[in-house]
Amino acid sequence: MKNTMTRLFRQPLGPFRKWLRREHSLLDRQRLALLLFCYIPFLLLGVAANFLGLTEPSAPFFYYTHTLLVFSAAVFLVLYYRRKISITICFAAFIIIGQTILSVEMIYCAFQGTLYYDMLIMANMVLLSLNALVATAGMMKRVSVLLGIATLFIYILCAWITGDEILNSFVIVFILVFLFSSVIGGWVANSMGHLEHENEDYKKGEKELLHILRLKRDEVKAFVALALEHHTSDGTQVLLEQLDTKSKHNLVANVEAYLKTRDTDLTVIAQKFPELTPSEREICRLILQGKKLYDICRILGKNESNVNSQRANMRKKLGLQPADNLQKALQQRLEETV
Repeated sequence: MKNTMTRLFRQPLGPFRKWLRREHSLLDRQRLALLLFCYIPFLLLGVAANFLGLTEPSAPFFYYTHTLLVFSAAVFLVLYYRRKISITICFAAFIIIGQTILSVEMIYCAFQGTLYYDMLIMANMVLLSLNALVATAGMMKRVSVLLGIATLFIYILCAWITGDEILNSFVIVFILVFLFSSVIGGWVANSMGHLEHENEDYKKGEKELLHILRLKRDEVKAFVALALEHHTSDGTQVLLEQLDTKSKHNLVANVEAYLKTRDTDLTVIAQKFPELTPSEREICRLILQGKKLYDICRILGKNESNVNSQRANMRKKLGLQPADNLQKALQQRLEETV
């Protein structure tokens, strides 16, 4: 059921996913996603609502401005689709076109001199605030600041033209709102820039590491998976199949060589210390290698009390005194029996 719902959700987004994959930068993909899933849908809904008479007066002026808005946006979208302009230019064009059309509508409303058109100015201020918010989300720091300044200028001009006391009383409020949004927008843009830079450094470092190792990313994951956990034979086979022939051969050969050396060491220890149990011989081998208690516990997968108990048994079997050093005693006996 879950897979079916996932497929149904992804199918309508198929063409858009293809568009998103054409952008390699995280920031550029974010700008494209804002256009495809935020700006364009709301733009089309707003224009459709106006043409149906659901918003704004049915004056021909608004039909002309909205038609111009849709036509201009479509032109830049086609230019981007044909790779004539970058997503940055296309995104900025959408923002600036929306800003210009709404500003012209506000000035037109200011000259009408009615309460309805005054309220329409306030409504357009809300839309311009959203327009600046989209610019901020797209990390267009300078554009968002310029939009804020232009919006305040247009609003003050409209308030002066109308002479409306209500519009004049909101000037300070809008100044504070756009000042706050500009500061937040600049901070977010700087943070996103740092993240983008760190992401590029990470990708570059990963690429250089894979080049040095002569491995692919999936091969590195397979090596890590083999090293971190115990797997069944089937699971190990699946991971080994992710490696190329040379890497698989080297891995198996090196492990076999290590096991052969370890088994040889244990055979010698078994001959020199026959009184020790197989588990104690493992500990003996690690002690002779200079391993500390923590390392022995980690390698053998045992807790400290268990290892300490076996070390005490080893000391007892070897006839050592409490002051005797276990490692030196083991090494001395090993050298004496050679």
